Amino acid sequence: MKKYLLLLLFLVILKSNSFSQQTDYFFTGLSSFNNGKFDEAIKNFDVYLNGNQKSAEGFWCRASSKYKLNDFKGAIADIDQAIVLKSNEPNYYFMRAYVKDNSGDFKGSIADYSKAIELKKDNYLALFNRGFAKRKSGDLKGAINDYSEAIKINSNYLEAYYNRAVAYDNVGDFKNADLDYGIAI
Repeated sequence: MKKYLLLLLFLVILKSNSFSQQTDYFFTGLSSFNNGKFDEAIKNFDVYLNGNQKSAEGFWCRASSKYKLNDFKGAIADIDQAIVLKSNEPNYYFMRAYVKDNSGDFKGSIADYSKAIELKKDNYLALFNRGFAKRKSGDLKGAINDYSEAIKINSNYLEAYYNRAVAYDNVGDFKNADLDYGIAI
């Protein structure tokens, strides 16, 4: 019986040591990311994810590193996996929307910003960014509505006033544009 207990103890220690090493790769990846070493961060997240295929956070962090290297396809693939693992996390939809937005997929980004807003109603940044994507895709009235909603949530967010002013300018509503420019500047 003692042999079995010792063997069990040995296996538990071995497993926890392996988990600790995996966790080290995750935190080393974060450190590399924070120091702007995105290739190094990806390598560490790769090792971490080899042992933690169910870590939505690991995929999200690796996606962030890939985004910083302009690997939009790779970033979206990792965010997709994070969403499969944790579909109720608004930050994952926000990030995927942001990547899609920056790669010119405004329709896709608008859909993902909408999902992020659905999951977190007071997400003024998602509203602002969705408004920006709508403006870039030509939906100026939709952009104005989103900027207005963002301002209702955070009336100190001057970028929303400025961008709403630009949208007002674009639709010929110079009175409201002037009001918003006055607040933003």
